[in-house]
Amino acid sequence: MYVEEAIELCGFGFHQIVTFFLTLLSYVYMGCYVSSVIYYQKSIPFVCADTINGTKLFNYTSKCIDGCSKYVYESYDTSIYSAMDLACSPRNIAISVSQAMFSLGLAFFAPFNSYLQEWLGRKPVVILSCILMSLSILIPIAFPNIYAVVTMRFLSGASFMAMELSTYILGLEVIPLRYRSMANLMYLAGSGLGAIVSSPVAYIFEYSWKMQIIAMATIPQGIAILYILLIEESPRWLVYKGRIAEATAILNKFRNEKSNVSFTNLESASEKSSLSFKETVSELFGKREMIWLSITCIICWSDINFVYYGMLYDIGSLSGSIYIDGVIVPSAELLVPINIIFMMRYGRKPVLICFLVLTTVALFLIPITKEIVFAMEIIDSFIGRFCATALFNVWWGYQAEVLSTRLRNNGMSLFEACGRIGSILAPFVLQMDEIHFAIPFLIFGIVNLIPLPLIILCAPETHNKPLPENMEDMFEAKERQYKLMTEESSSDSK
Repeated sequence: MYVEEAIELCGFGFHQIVTFFLTLLSYVYMGCYVSSVIYYQKSIPFVCADTINGTKLFNYTSKCIDGCSKYVYESYDTSIYSAMDLACSPRNIAISVSQAMFSLGLAFFAPFNSYLQEWLGRKPVVILSCILMSLSILIPIAFPNIYAVVTMRFLSGASFMAMELSTYILGLEVIPLRYRSMANLMYLAGSGLGAIVSSPVAYIFEYSWKMQIIAMATIPQGIAILYILLIEESPRWLVYKGRIAEATAILNKFRNEKSNVSFTNLESASEKSSLSFKETVSELFGKREMIWLSITCIICWSDINFVYYGMLYDIGSLSGSIYIDGVIVPSAELLVPINIIFMMRYGRKPVLICFLVLTTVALFLIPITKEIVFAMEIIDSFIGRFCATALFNVWWGYQAEVLSTRLRNNGMSLFEACGRIGSILAPFVLQMDEIHFAIPFLIFGIVNLIPLPLIILCAPETHNKPLPENMEDMFEAKERQYKLMTEESSSDSK
């Protein structure tokens, strides 16, 4: 009996429900953490503390003055920006560097994820990532300097990637097949909810950036404890490692108490023909069709990351309160699961093209509405965030669907690492608003159109097609027809 069959026979019982809600809690936290940096690294209004003709200027104009020896900040609000005196300093770029280091950590760990999970297992990687995440957040408090902040953001990125991928895989390997679509939608909504929650959490600790960081560091410790106490290891991984007795014991826990099903002769359905990372790269860049598909995946994923993280970090530049904007704009992510309806009806490529165009239009309109009506600026940012997040999630799923079984694991890791180039560059583009506030939006909008011809010309449609098993399947023009139920019903009627 394959593990997939055994999990289906177990149903969606108490242990699977606990696993689902804890993995969902992890996603809520990850959404909260990514957005929290906007608040504890935000710019604080400042003024030169030097006297001019015997008079001090305390109107907090936030303008740099040549020859000023010291700047003072508004006292009612704090962040790393003011605590480490970054205004009008060459170190001012350190905030953008720290955000780029987070993305660099994501890119660095992506290729090693599959190896670490296969070695240690799903549950230990989640627990380890929670511990490392807490340490990376707390160390800058013990050593309050910008160099510690920048260095630890790299560790945060690596820990975040480990937590995200291992949590996702653990959840999907335990949840029965018929509930996985629902779980995916809930994970998306959970991440959006976390982004919204980060704003009131930051507002509660508005007067202390250290308390904001401590709050972010405490949550993963609690998650790690809950995983240790309540979560079982993935039976699939145990069977894959030959630990059949342990897998059987866990499946018996998952099984409904009224069920008489017994699990014997368990075997793994994992592909034993999967390629090494070096072999994966060789196949991805071997034939002409694969080269163009790989280039398309890398450019599109990098571009989507570029725009998504640009809009994520840009909330602080919107008019109005950063805390109110931080609730309104991220709430767009709660609507992202509805794009599943459009994908099921129209396919992947039309949805990707549509959201690319809508995101570009929203990006071009934001600087225009900023000069006219504040409410329109927020609406444009809301629409842009929705479209950018939808692009992010649709393309993530598309890459898994377009790659063959032999290439899927290592191929997605490679694309994930290369794609983070965009999120590394995004914070530096945002700094161009010092020249003119419209420049970052124009750059994001223009760059967002680059994937359009590649998707139209080089990306095969995956709607209503089986997951490809080999390279020939990846470029098969014939669509899969889902008529099993129709054929069964017609045969029954005969």
